[in-house]
Amino acid sequence: MLLWGRLLVEVQRLLLSARLENLGMMRQLIEHHANLNATDKAGDTALAAASFRGHTNVVSALVAA
Repeated sequence: MLLWGRLLVEVQRLLLSARLENLGMMRQLIEHHANLNATDKAGDTALAAASFRGHTNVVSALVAA
C-alpha cells in the first residue's frame, strides 16, 4: 500500500507541475527518475498536459528527458 501511495503522489506532482508550468519541480522529478509516461484518471500524461496548455519550456524538458 505504501508503494502505491508513493506512486500516486509522484503522478500527482508530475501532472501538476506540467499543468502549472513549474519547470523547477519538473526538472527535479526528471532527475529523480519519475515515470514520465504515468497517466492521470483521464489518461493524460505530463507531456500531453503541458502541450495542451502551451507550456513549451516544460514540453522541451520532457522531450529531452
